Amino acid sequence: MAQEKKAGLLKRTLSSKKPLKEKANLEYLENKLEALDGDEVMMIKENINSLFHHCVQALEEDHQIKVVNALQTLCALFRGVHHNNKSATGFDIINMLVGFDKAEIRMKDLMESLDGLLCGDGSEILKSLCLKLLLCLVTVTDKISQNTILEYVMINSIFEAILQILSDVSSHAQHSYDAVVLLALLVNYRKYESLNPYIVKLSIVDDESTLAGMGMVIQQALRIQQAVQR
Repeated sequence: MAQEKKAGLLKRTLSSKKPLKEKANLEYLENKLEALDGDEVMMIKENINSLFHHCVQALEEDHQIKVVNALQTLCALFRGVHHNNKSATGFDIINMLVGFDKAEIRMKDLMESLDGLLCGDGSEILKSLCLKLLLCLVTVTDKISQNTILEYVMINSIFEAILQILSDVSSHAQHSYDAVVLLALLVNYRKYESLNPYIVKLSIVDDESTLAGMGMVIQQALRIQQAVQR
């Protein structure tokens, strides 16, 4: 009974039809999801799937606040669903988040929207949030090779968007660190088990400004690490 009551309260919250115009209560959402185990999450799976879909659709809106809320809500969903379900299979996590039957199209839409926001003329805030969301998605599991949802990031590559961030002077100063960390994580995904498209594409990059930008970020990170160790 307590399990059903707890899940029922969150179900009503997730099923709210209010548009994502005002600031979402993300801390509440994430904390509630983190308190649920796998069985309880499955009780509200349809609501989580619906909210995920609604957020992905909102990324195409012209209203910046809606896009910001959608990006932050997606972060909360990824973290919240994974928190108490570390023993669940990757396929179970995908089912909880987006619904396995809709996963391919939902993730394709998500990655295309993120690619568009990163490559577009939008605000630097949106680009920063896109990178934060991608880093959240990549790092929600203890071992990156166990993060099955990254298969969709391999299929729907954002490699060119990352390179654009690194080669663009205006974006480099604000986003280069996150972009390099994200790329480093992606090239390490199952790199010995299957063909990783990010490794292949990185190996043929010959743009000097992009390579120089990556080198600067790596040098800076090494200096910081050396300073910490002293």
